[in-house]
Amino acid sequence: MRRRTALLPLAALALTGCAQASDEDTVTVFAAASLNEAFEEIGSLYTQETGTEVELSVAGSSGLVEQLEHGAPADVFATADEQSMERAAESGLLAGNAELFASNTLVIAVPAGNPAEVETFEDLADATVDTVLCAEAVPCGSASLRLAAEHGVSISRSRRRCP
Repeated sequence: MRRRTALLPLAALALTGCAQASDEDTVTVFAAASLNEAFEEIGSLYTQETGTEVELSVAGSSGLVEQLEHGAPADVFATADEQSMERAAESGLLAGNAELFASNTLVIAVPAGNPAEVETFEDLADATVDTVLCAEAVPCGSASLRLAAEHGVSISRSRRRCP
């Protein structure tokens, strides 16, 4: 059952893949970096099941759209945000309709022992707390900044460190 379940997202996404396709013996997947591990497993299972190789290209969602806009071929396109998928659709890069197949939840990760005693999102407003966010151009960064604004928490650029 696990194998069939794992293949469903790839099969469903293949139907909504990009307009340009690679050769028949390979499925090229452009996936958001946050989906890397899942798509590696799905790709491996898909190859075992079908004999078709899966070539995985991971990057930030907006960067993947740029690659597609510049002619990079892909059979499957999976973003980590709806805005990037909408941009791809508006640019005529999709062969079908996009379909939501997963969602993420933002979490606050703290070092072992939680030395800054961060318990709530509002604790991030403390000037003594270093806050590390994803880059604003990728979904986790823009979502974090949007959530901060909703909670009235200002995280100045000087206190942000992007990995």
